[in-house]
Amino acid sequence: MLFQKFGYKFKTNFSHCEKYRYFLKQTNVKKVWIVFASYYVNNPASAFGHTFLRFQANEKKPSDLLDFTLDYSADVSPNENPIAYGVKGIVGSYSATYKLFPYYWKVREYRDGESRDLWEYELKLDPKQIKLLMAHLWELKAAKSDYFYFTENCSYHILGLIQAVTPDKKILKPLHKIVVPIDTLFALKDAKLLGETRFRPSIFSRLEKHWTSLDKNQKAQFEGLMEDSTKIFEVKDQQLFDAYIEYYDRKYYDKLLDDKSPEKIFKNKFLSKRTKLPVNKTKFNYDRIAPTKGHRSRRFTIGWDSDDKFMLQHKAALHQLIDPSSGYGKSFHMDMGEIQLKIKDDPQIQQMSLLKIKAYKPLTPINKSLSWDLDMLMRRDPLQDSLRGIINFSAGGAFDIANFLVYLGLTGEFESRRGLFRRGDTGVGPKLNLKFEYDKFIFVGKYQNLSFYERKDEIERTQLEFGYQVGKNWLTRLRYEFFNSVEVSEFTLSYYF
Repeated sequence: MLFQKFGYKFKTNFSHCEKYRYFLKQTNVKKVWIVFASYYVNNPASAFGHTFLRFQANEKKPSDLLDFTLDYSADVSPNENPIAYGVKGIVGSYSATYKLFPYYWKVREYRDGESRDLWEYELKLDPKQIKLLMAHLWELKAAKSDYFYFTENCSYHILGLIQAVTPDKKILKPLHKIVVPIDTLFALKDAKLLGETRFRPSIFSRLEKHWTSLDKNQKAQFEGLMEDSTKIFEVKDQQLFDAYIEYYDRKYYDKLLDDKSPEKIFKNKFLSKRTKLPVNKTKFNYDRIAPTKGHRSRRFTIGWDSDDKFMLQHKAALHQLIDPSSGYGKSFHMDMGEIQLKIKDDPQIQQMSLLKIKAYKPLTPINKSLSWDLDMLMRRDPLQDSLRGIINFSAGGAFDIANFLVYLGLTGEFESRRGLFRRGDTGVGPKLNLKFEYDKFIFVGKYQNLSFYERKDEIERTQLEFGYQVGKNWLTRLRYEFFNSVEVSEFTLSYYF
């Protein structure tokens, strides 16, 4: 590649290298795709999504699941503590390598194991660039480098490979210091390197489509099957039968890998019964919006409040409930590195957040998992006019009611008295969050009431936010907050970049 950079003619002849020739023969790459695994907040390594490459071989292959994939990831023990992973990943304590896996392995891990939708984007690379990419990958097969969770991560290094074979494109240079996987897709889109897009729904997305296609009587039968799986042998309705197969695959995805497991043996028995029923010709239309059609990951905001204060705000990543949900999903909230200043006479820090996560998934007969949220931040107390460190965690249930996302949970909060995480107090109480979105209009409501143990008082906080999207990367917002006896209103304009 150095010869190419400096304009020298360099003829590649590796006929003497049997291992390299075997590598090219086995991969037999005709096209290259970049795959985006959607956001998964239950795993710190994948909370911001993940990207990897798929090498499409000869199109005569019976399935693209037999293709190879290239993944760049940290070398982490399977039993690593999530907190230790987060700390070590931030400071670069892990080494990382490029790894080749069969595509069916990655699909099993992400689509089935973690119920994550997969988005595949064809890269516009010509045969010469693909050949150069494979040669460069061969060079790096044993290379190790330090892994940094927010900067030199999976997406950054995958993008570096593509940049190496497209030197005429500016891919890496426009990236921010903090790189999240969606940024790499936008970088490739801006460089006009993204082609055809394909969607591969997760096992839960498929199950959800099957469930919503059932009528009232079929749903009642389905819930009976969830209680007693042996009733599946009595089912003669192919639509109901196929819905149960999806449910069974999701519930026992890890045990079905063992051919001798009771779950696998039982599945083989009822699949034999399924072969005697007619083919289900129902085709589902997944109304998902591609991640690259959503807003950019960073947000800069200016505004004014009812106390005549000018406001500046910057968010490093990624998405809040008030942001337009296209490409992210209605219930996803993953927010990192937000700072808010208010200026009247002198600049004053209003809030600094390290992390805010909301993992809301509406409860249904096919999803009975709890929803939860976590906030770690410093926020100015309007009554004491001082910054206080706050850790707030809640768990409860989310519901989809008349197009409203409703979350009701029980909250526990630690709040320092003054400064960051000094001796403070702990409060407990209910939390209610609402979201409604229609076209370009967004409404988010929040209510929280906390009773504190030591100081024997209560905090009541109500927030109402109304947003309107005036462009793909612009949002106007009107916000009202009531904090005990203090009221404040804000009008802001946000730009995503």
